[in-house]
Amino acid sequence: MRITTSMMTNTFLGDMNVNLNNMSNRQKQLNTGKEFSKPSDSPYKAARSMQMYSEIYSNEQYNTNISHTVNWLDTTDTAMNSLGNALTRIRELMVSAGNGSYGEDELKSIKDEISEKTNEISQILNTSFDGKYIFGGTKGEKPSSVNDKGEIVAKDQGDTLKVEISQGVVIDYSINADEILNFQHEVLKEKLPDGTGGSIIKLDKNGNTLRINSTTSNLIDNANNNVLYDGKPISVDSEGNLKGHDGTVLKVDKSNGKLQKEDGTYISPEIKIDNKIEVIKSKETGELGKLLSDITNSLESGDASNVTGEYLSKIDSAISNVLSVRSKVGTLQNRMEGAETINKSQNTNLKEILSHNEDIDWVEKSMEMATVQTIYMASLQSSARILQNSLLDYVR
Repeated sequence: MRITTSMMTNTFLGDMNVNLNNMSNRQKQLNTGKEFSKPSDSPYKAARSMQMYSEIYSNEQYNTNISHTVNWLDTTDTAMNSLGNALTRIRELMVSAGNGSYGEDELKSIKDEISEKTNEISQILNTSFDGKYIFGGTKGEKPSSVNDKGEIVAKDQGDTLKVEISQGVVIDYSINADEILNFQHEVLKEKLPDGTGGSIIKLDKNGNTLRINSTTSNLIDNANNNVLYDGKPISVDSEGNLKGHDGTVLKVDKSNGKLQKEDGTYISPEIKIDNKIEVIKSKETGELGKLLSDITNSLESGDASNVTGEYLSKIDSAISNVLSVRSKVGTLQNRMEGAETINKSQNTNLKEILSHNEDIDWVEKSMEMATVQTIYMASLQSSARILQNSLLDYVR
């Protein structure tokens, strides 16, 4: 085959374009610091980088979710601490109401302070963060208020709030007001033949079982009628102390179930109760709002027997419930801190993988650039020697 000058020229120009493209690609890589600038440069690496970016952006959003949740839980924990302090103060006031030297004025002062603490508790339950009520659930409405009876009334809060902290991991992170206002109160009940619980039972100091009315805390018989002393009910406090309406302290003779005075003499007419009742433990749901109202009503009437008895036991259960809910908040805070640590570690690893996939090795690319420049200059010099003919050569 005859090789013409035109063929040599075309071949030279084609090779020069290849060399120029190689030099252009290396120059672009050095300018950007990336292996590729468009998908066609390296389809596999481009697809892998897109996947990495997607995971990194998702992780950054998860981290934002976690940070917001941590702040929310911090606010919740602060509110729970305030609730615990308010209930502890109410309990202290209830205990002081049992002071026998206190008259109506002192009891009224205690009642007024407890009323203010009730309003404070309702205000705490209405705490907001970032424009949302932290105890309001998905409804987003103010969760509580105090009615005319002095009771804390809770509105429907819907479901608890949820947050996604990693792919497929969704948790409930809010506490609804109902979880705080409704508490479980352990009581003893009479074991019925069918195994269920009947009347509320209390134990006196000598271990006798006493049936009592759950509303009035009065001693009742097996027919649920009040046991009367001097024609009026006998009250029973949380420790099993029995008192007549005139303040007479009574006790139960363990051997025969008869009621006695403190000096050991039986009361007249003789009263005998069933003091060997088989009992079972049972859980009852109490309402903090109603309990606080009952406490203030008792103090208003000047009768502190229930305040230092049944109601004191219930406020202890309410405080335990607040502590339990606060413990749940603390557990969630620890989980969020762990999730935040894992999230940041994952993002660091993903960015490292991304860097390996698309960042250039500067030393390697600098050497490659020097090489393609040398090749390009050598090709120019070679062509100058080989293709020396010009138009002037053909004029001769």
